[in-house]
Parts: sequence; structure tokens; C-alpha cells
Amino acid sequence: MINFVSDISVEGMLYGYTVRSPVSRGRISSIKIPKLPEGFGTVTPEDIPGSRFISMSRSTVYNGDFHADNVYTGKEGSERQRNYCLKRPWLADEYVNYTGEPVLLIAGPEKDTLLSFVSGIIIDYKEETSVIRTAEAETEAEYICVTLSRRRGNVDEAFKRAYQVVEEEYSTGAQRHFYEEVQGAFSFWNGKSLLIYSNTQDPFGVRRALAFLLKIPERRIRVVVPPVDSAGFAEIMGSAFKNTDNSTKTSGHTIVPAACYGERIDKSTLYLNPGFNGRLEDSIVIAGHAALLSFKTGKPVKMVYDSDEDFKYTAKRYPVISRYKTALDQAGDPIGIKVEIVMDAGAYAHGAVDVLKRAVIMAAGSYRFPNLEITGKLVRTNRVPFGPSIGMGAPQAFLGIELHTARLSEIAQMDPYIWKKKYIIKKDGMLSSGFRLPDYRGAAKVLDSVVRCSDFQRKYAAYETSKKRRTSLSGLIAPLRGIGLSLCFQGIGPVRDSVKNTGNQSSTHGSRDGIISDDKFRRYSLKFSLGRDENVKVFSTLQDYEFVQSSVLSIVKEELGLKQAKVSISPVDTEKVPDTGPAMPLLESAVSGKLLNDCISAIRKKRFNSSLPVEVKKFYSPEAAVKKLIANRAVVPFTSVSWAAVVTEIELDPLTFEVYYRGIWVSIDGGKITAEEVEKERVKQDILIGLNLASDYRIYSIGALPEINVVFVPVEESRNFIFKGVHELAVSSAAPSYIAAVTQASGFYPNNLPVTPVTIEKYLENIE
Repeated sequence: MINFVSDISVEGMLYGYTVRSPVSRGRISSIKIPKLPEGFGTVTPEDIPGSRFISMSRSTVYNGDFHADNVYTGKEGSERQRNYCLKRPWLADEYVNYTGEPVLLIAGPEKDTLLSFVSGIIIDYKEETSVIRTAEAETEAEYICVTLSRRRGNVDEAFKRAYQVVEEEYSTGAQRHFYEEVQGAFSFWNGKSLLIYSNTQDPFGVRRALAFLLKIPERRIRVVVPPVDSAGFAEIMGSAFKNTDNSTKTSGHTIVPAACYGERIDKSTLYLNPGFNGRLEDSIVIAGHAALLSFKTGKPVKMVYDSDEDFKYTAKRYPVISRYKTALDQAGDPIGIKVEIVMDAGAYAHGAVDVLKRAVIMAAGSYRFPNLEITGKLVRTNRVPFGPSIGMGAPQAFLGIELHTARLSEIAQMDPYIWKKKYIIKKDGMLSSGFRLPDYRGAAKVLDSVVRCSDFQRKYAAYETSKKRRTSLSGLIAPLRGIGLSLCFQGIGPVRDSVKNTGNQSSTHGSRDGIISDDKFRRYSLKFSLGRDENVKVFSTLQDYEFVQSSVLSIVKEELGLKQAKVSISPVDTEKVPDTGPAMPLLESAVSGKLLNDCISAIRKKRFNSSLPVEVKKFYSPEAAVKKLIANRAVVPFTSVSWAAVVTEIELDPLTFEVYYRGIWVSIDGGKITAEEVEKERVKQDILIGLNLASDYRIYSIGALPEINVVFVPVEESRNFIFKGVHELAVSSAAPSYIAAVTQASGFYPNNLPVTPVTIEKYLENIE
């Protein structure tokens, strides 16, 4: 079975390699390529037939009406890079903007020989001063891409009459994705059509980007996502290598089984795609590079990064600095808050605006501040471009506000639960930022539920008393205990353009250099078929096969009454399945639930009026939801909202400073749950991800944690909020609840992620 791109091997195949810049910023003075023997090929920017810049239009996530198309290209003769983010080129053209930026591509039949020729390529650079640190970039005008702002009330007056001001800065660094296979792509151009075998999360996004790159219609590009078995790969390759007489001869290319990577998985086994996270922009880049080499050489080309290359030069989660300043009156009530969020996009900022918007909307959390000012800055630096990660900005935003409100509750000498209940948003669902959430009731529900299940208030009081009795940590042997509580929400659907842009970003709707602005929403679709055997087959780009199968099976049994039905999932292949969007947890929550139910409803109607087999296809576009919101003149950033509250209880060893988990409780308002047991496992995975982000990946499996108690609160049967989604919620709550617990146990107030035994020890050593 072929599980990974690395497994593919075809006779006559070339290996692709990326020649990268060793400098972080500079101008390319000259490139000298040695004479290559027959069978080798190179690609420079001049060899690109279409757009030299990567078009992300409708290929990842919708960015709202505010467009992130960039203007400045970095060439002499253009306006020097001020006031605009940079476009991301397929290959650096005259200028490089980060260490490791692709400069040219080379392909050859043997890896070892190929690398020897790479060492003979001489590229001269005129190096320029670079900016690496996020804090430094926000002081340089040419590195500030976008500034978003939100004001409500009179925040300046609130601070003038404040009895006390609480000010803190929180930060999360760049953190990498962990996936089973490094970035890779296999490509073959047969003169008429292009086959791409990619471990991408977004096959239709890859297809669209490559159509701009190669200047060919999308219908002539086929993208296949592993896993498929060897026979399936042979069938695909046979069709890719068809001769002009439509015969299926492989034109001299013989499929050769490659070495296995890890244990083989049985064909009937359903499992998560190894690229479930971290394979958006980078998968498009490597697919485009493999396609360019194949397009030029006319041969199959495989490009797979080695582990070192993947670690250094692929996207990590956006680093964020969050600065909070809160005005308190004499009673300790918050009367005003100022928030500044600085997000680092790396060298190229396309795709980051939507993430920044979400962070700005969520910056004040679920709490009421009568006067507010939020500023969001998107800056670029001369670092590898960062990219979207699980949570889409929510984990960074909620880390800041949840840690800050934990300190506010301590200053007020209140139980955190009581503080949250006192200042939580009220019946109108209006956030402090002025956005109205379509469903506010879930906040109180999940808070009450998780506090009750975890016995939070009794434990918090006991651990707080123990902390206050300590005079020193010296000589302590017994473990220190702490418990933390956090609350978060996640918006489903596109972010409306309700945040004012006060920065320098272009918002032009035209096309430029082959880049088509995203003036239309992406439309998602899903196809079902019900066979004569009353079994169901699902056709989509959803890659969490186990989740889809379990969800569909649950709906089929409940809605169609087919108790013995079986569900099969079509492999992800743009030639065979419709575009259901990128395989992203948040998007799958938003789209899949609605489409699955719409398809089942359509089948239920058709099966009694038509003979089997029956096939239905349903579409969903966020455009309709947004138009409805605009028509109602509602300042609603999302079409629906899900809520989660997490309690984490820990023990801290006073000698080694290791943290041990005593218990984790999660309560979620995620709308209608179709496959509860599967959803609970997904929540546990999200908890694992969130805790690893907070503790520098010190937990290697769910089995290393205590039992995670997951509760789904009852949902009102309202059609507006049935499909709210569960995925990604717990990621945002896990980290702040963990840090709040560490704070109570140690007396140490962490401001930066990750929090490890080393950071705890350094702090405690300084205060002893």
C-alpha cells in the first residue's frame, strides 16, 4: 500500500531539489549553473509560464471582504517596500526575504549525483540588513503590513479615573506542526494534463494555484491525496500516462514498489490522513515546484523534503505578542481595557489577515468591559513565512485574555469561577469589542457544567489556602497542587469585515500579475450515493475518514432507519470528488455537519420516489449567510458560535519542577452531536495539542494523561445553532487552564509559552 508520497517510485522518475538562499535579506547579484548532463533540468523564475507569485485565492480559507493581496514585489524600480506586505513568489526573483527562500529548482535521476551538481551552483548575494524579531518589526514602518482597530466607549476617560491599572504582556512563540510525513509531492506532465500526488489538506487549492502557475485550465490538473493502495496508484498512473490513441501503456515508465515507511495498514482500515494539520501553503509550494520541474523536463518528478529541511523551512504557527492594560475602579471592577495584539507573519503575510481578525474579535474574551480599545498589528519579518494552525488565532487570543482575567480575579480576591460569572456577556450576546455573538447562552452552560464536574470551587479554595500558608519552597518534599479554569469560544463561518483597517494594506479588487483577488466566496460541496444494497458512499475532500464514517453512519441509522447500512469513503481525488474545502477541523465543523445532513435529507426524499441507486450532491456557500447578516445590519462576525470550558488539576514536584496531571475536565456546547464517542476522542486529541503547545510537547500521547472527562451540554433544538462544531475548541482552553494551575501551585505567573520545568525553576530560584 502507498501511504506516503515518499513511497512512490516510477522508472525514469527524477528527484527534485530546492536551492535555497543562505541569507535572510538581500539582492541576487548573479547565478552560475554548471553544465548539466542529459537527463537533468533546472527551473528559474524565467521558466515559469504563468504567474510568478503564489495565488492563494480561494485556496485556503476565506479572508472576508478585506483582501490580503500584496503590492510590493521587491524589485528595483518599484516603490520601496513601505506600507505593503510582500507577495510570495514561487521562486525568489532578484530579492530574497528569508533564509531558506527557494531561488531555483533542479532535478536529476539520482539523488547523490544531483546533490553534487547542486554544490557547483554559485549564487552571489548583496546582503541587506534584516529584521528577525517581532518586537523590532513593529517599530519599522516598512515591516508593518496591516493595522486593525476596534474602539467602544471612552477608554481614555476610564483610565483617567482608574483607581488601579493592571498591565501585562503575554506571548506565544512559533511552534511547529507535527505530522507523520514531511512535505512532499509527485508530479507528472504528459504534454496535455498534469497529475499531482500531494499530501495536502487542500487538493482543490493546489489545483487552483497550479493553474495560475502553469497557465493551464484547472480541468487539466488532477490532484490525488494519499492514502491509496498500490493497485489504485497503478490505475491513476495508467490514466496519467495515456497515449494519444487513448491506450493505457505507461510510455516506458514501470511502476516500482518503493521501500515501506512504518507498518503497513490494511486496505479496509480507516485512519487519519497524516497531513491533517500544517499542510496548506507549504503543500502548495512543493507541489508547484515539482510541477514546474515536470513541466519543463516532461518526466515524472518527486520532491520530498528531508527532516532537517522540513523543520527549518516550513510554516510554523504565527507568533503573537499580546499586551493588556486594564483600568479598575475602587471596588475592583474593570471599567476599561486596552489590548494590543502583534502577529508575526514571517516574510510573506498572505493568509494572515483572517487569523489576525479572529484574534482581535476574541481579544477581550467572553467578558464585559464597558470601555475598550483593541489594536491588531500584522507585521512581517525576515523569517520563514508562518502559517495558519489549529484554532486559527483563537489559542493565541484566549491565552492572553484568560491569563489576564485570572490575575484580575486574584486582585479582586475572588474565586475565578465567581469572577467569570459576574463579568460574562449578558443576554444580548454583545462582546466588549462590539460584536454580537449569535448564541451567548453556551458560555454560562459550559462554565457551570465543568465547575460542577471537577469540584473546582472546593479544590481551588483548598489549594489557595495551602499556597498562602507557604513562606518558602525550600525544603518542601510534598507536591504542590493547583487547579485552573478557562473559557473560550470558536466562531464558525467566515469573519465579516467589521474590524476597521487603519493600516497600510491594499484592498484592491482587481487582478495583478496573474493574481485574481478573492472577490467570490468559495463554494463547498459534498456528494452521497445510496446503493441497491442500501450502503452509502461519501465523496468529499474531508480527510478524517473515521470521523466522517462514524458521523454518516449515525445519521443514516437515525434518519433513514438503515440499521445494517455500511459507509465507505471515496479516496480524495479531484477527478472523483467535489470540493468540500480544506481538511481543517474548524471548517469541517462548519461545513461537514450541514452538508452531511442536507445530503441525508435529500436521499430520504428521493429514495421513496426513485429506484436505487440514488445519488445527491449538495452545496454550501458562506456568501448566503453573510448576505443575510448584512441585510439584517447585524454586527455578527460568525454564523454560529461554540463554547468550551476546561479545568486542569496538576501537581508540581518542588524538587524537579515536573508537572503531573491529576485530572482534566472539559464541557462543550457544540450543537448537535452526531457521533458522540468519536467526537469525545477528537476533543481529547485537542486537549493533547493544547497542553503540548503550553508545555513544549512534553506529552507524547493521550495515554500519558489522566482520564479526560468530556461532557457535551444539552443543546436547544434551534435550527440556527445545530451545526456549531466541536473541533479545535479545547485547544484554546487547554493552555490557559494549565498555566493557571501551575500559577496556583508555584506562585509563578508565566507570561510566555511554553512553560516547562526549566522556566519554573529559573523563576523560583530568583525569588528564593
